[in-house]
Amino acid sequence: MSSSTSNIQYYDAEVNPPCLCRIPTLAKKRISWTDDNPDRRFWNCRHSMKTRRDCGFFDWLDPELNEHYKLTLLRLRREADGEALAEARNKLASAEALIAKLKLKLGDVKEKATALKMEYEAMSVRAKVLGISFVSVVVMNGVMVMMKYGV
Repeated sequence: MSSSTSNIQYYDAEVNPPCLCRIPTLAKKRISWTDDNPDRRFWNCRHSMKTRRDCGFFDWLDPELNEHYKLTLLRLRREADGEALAEARNKLASAEALIAKLKLKLGDVKEKATALKMEYEAMSVRAKVLGISFVSVVVMNGVMVMMKYGV
């Protein structure tokens, strides 16, 4: 369903017009957010933003807005962007607080790991000393047995 008024064609929102590519495909509906055409829908070649195969097909779906509506949409977009930015800053602050908390926990874990490592090394030294002592006792007992029996 299309009608034409001063070089602007209006298409039913459900019917994509064909573009002019060598292998005809349906055009893609997009939305402009330029300062001159905020929130204005248009059809263009499906390949226009991907490849060099763009056939150049372009047609506005919506009529041009008057200056008041353009400025209102742009102001609302700036306000929404500002709110989104504030929300993003809040999320960033929360994430940074969580990171700081996790760094403190990591510091505690590192301290505990260092203490455990030192304890392990001390036990390892004690075990070696005990092992040497045990070997010494066994050797001494062996020497005493040999001396007793004159071997």
